[in-house]
Amino acid sequence: MRSTILGIIVLGATVLPACQVAQKSLRSGHYDKAFYKALKKVRRNKADEAHILILEEAYKKANFRDQNRINFLKKEGQPDSWMEIFDIYKAMKVRQQRLRPLLPLSVRSQSRQAKFELKN
Repeated sequence: MRSTILGIIVLGATVLPACQVAQKSLRSGHYDKAFYKALKKVRRNKADEAHILILEEAYKKANFRDQNRINFLKKEGQPDSWMEIFDIYKAMKVRQQRLRPLLPLSVRSQSRQAKFELKN
């Protein structure tokens, strides 16, 4: 009985801080950092729902931020902005390519598949 309780406490003490790093990055607006931290954890354990949810949210927010930046730069119409636009598209492509081998990811507690909008 004691060893079971001790095991649960040790497990909680090791899992919780690992999840907090990605969650803290997500809350502070560092979506790419949160995405890659969660991606690393999900690669090890595809059933890790906490990191799947962080991965899903960070991916969505990073793409939204990048798409808004691209739209702004296109509207601005400066010729020197095209390199930045290209770099943003390249970062979006890399993010998507790293995610694709892990799909589909399921969130069993919510009885659904994690949603990731993949584009060509």
